[in-house]
Amino acid sequence: MQKQKHSLLLQSLNTIVTSDSVLPDETEKNKKLITLLRLIYLLTIAFLVIFSFFAFAIKTKELQPIKIIIGIVTFFVFLTDYILHWITYPVRSKRKNNWIDLLVFPLSGVGIILLLSTLSSLYVIKYLGAPNSKFFDYFESITLVRLLRLVLLLKIFTPFKIFVNVFKEQKVVLINTFAFIFILIVAFALIIWNNEVDWLETQIQNKLKEGNVTEGAVPDSLYKEEYDKIYAELSGGVVTNFWDALYYSTVTLTTIGYGDFAPHAGNSKLIVVIISLLGIAIFAIPSGVVAGAVLTQIQEIDKKNKKEKEME
Repeated sequence: MQKQKHSLLLQSLNTIVTSDSVLPDETEKNKKLITLLRLIYLLTIAFLVIFSFFAFAIKTKELQPIKIIIGIVTFFVFLTDYILHWITYPVRSKRKNNWIDLLVFPLSGVGIILLLSTLSSLYVIKYLGAPNSKFFDYFESITLVRLLRLVLLLKIFTPFKIFVNVFKEQKVVLINTFAFIFILIVAFALIIWNNEVDWLETQIQNKLKEGNVTEGAVPDSLYKEEYDKIYAELSGGVVTNFWDALYYSTVTLTTIGYGDFAPHAGNSKLIVVIISLLGIAIFAIPSGVVAGAVLTQIQEIDKKNKKEKEME
């Protein structure tokens, strides 16, 4: 009897903290109360997430105490949210061993999102006289993760829950696809970076030769001055470091292209064509998988609803 009460409590708590749109049959007696608590919990988390972004606009010293209070309250609310998700994780897990579930949760996707959402409020410590205040600025920079916490709240809406279920069911295919995409992006970024740097260096050397400025023939200071001048003239829109190459490879593979960078070397132009064609083909895979799985989920829900109506 005691075990059943404990199980019922965890199921009810799980429905509230996860904003699940479907209430377990066991909680039918307390349906109204659970629905109300779920709504209050959802609105509290949503309000704090949204308000924490508005806190960035508070710059005046007079309003700093308000920002600190908001940060402290937000930290403890998100810490409680993390603990409640942790405690109720065995209810959501398919494993039968609760202890393993409790150990696994911090490493799960939701666990990491909730932990980062909690840690992003630690920046308030710098206002309380922390010796190394710059360290806590890094925590403030990850506040953007809270948007993912806001997305998790959307599970209360059945259509969005369908998408969540689809990503869970097709996670192996999607993870493998995106891992392959990431490898392609890095590989193409390295190739483009190498080609563009070589092209730029060749162009600079040609310009220096035209001006009769060659290394060893003129003073080093003059050579460096002319080199830097030509580099500044020619390097605009050229990929000159790995991060620019990674960015350019990403926007090219996704066929977005902002025009801030362009291929100059012959090999780079060929690679860009290949990347663009691959991008069209590769991104069609997850789109097709998700679309097909969503359609299947909708059909299953329709069948379930029809059966329930027939039974009535």
